[in-house]
Order: sequence, then structure tokens, then C-alpha cells
Amino acid sequence: MRKAIQHGRTMFAMSVSFHIGEPGYDHQITMPKVPFPEDLPGSP
Repeated sequence: MRKAIQHGRTMFAMSVSFHIGEPGYDHQITMPKVPFPEDLPGSP
């Protein structure tokens, strides 16, 4: 676990785990093509 400490107090804590890519199920669908927010009607 990593901590970021400021003025003696923990302000951020992080615990991470990494692994190599493995074949298996895909649980996320591809994001559809949508316009950028600035391309929507009414955008400044």
C-alpha cells in the first residue's frame, strides 16, 4: 500500500494490483460513437 502524507496526515492511500492480459470473457461493451460535448446543439 502506498500513502501520500501531507502535514503528518494521510491524504491519499492506494492499493493496486496488475496482471498480464489473459484470454477470457469480455464484460464491457464497446462505447458507441457519440458527438463531443462541444459539438452538441446549444454548446457555447
